[in-house]
Amino acid sequence: MGGNFFLSRWGIRILQAPDTVIVWMPESPHGTSLQRLDPRGRRPDFLQTGLALVTSPRITNVWSKYEAGKIGLEAALEEHAEIELDGIKYAV
Repeated sequence: MGGNFFLSRWGIRILQAPDTVIVWMPESPHGTSLQRLDPRGRRPDFLQTGLALVTSPRITNVWSKYEAGKIGLEAALEEHAEIELDGIKYAV
């Protein structure tokens, strides 16, 4: 029915199958093929859902500073816990 998942860098195609989970590094080129849907708008015999668990890229930056000894643990936790935009601090 289409909707296959591709990891372009390695030329891998993962065929859709029931109860399947696919995990990859988001920065790796990836995509899906078109699904075969009824042009008359009828509901397909299958449903696809997705879930993304995404973390802030700030975590890597703060961790690098901590590992390099530029900031301590308390400062790392504080730096990650809030962000300042236009003079306003937000908890993240």
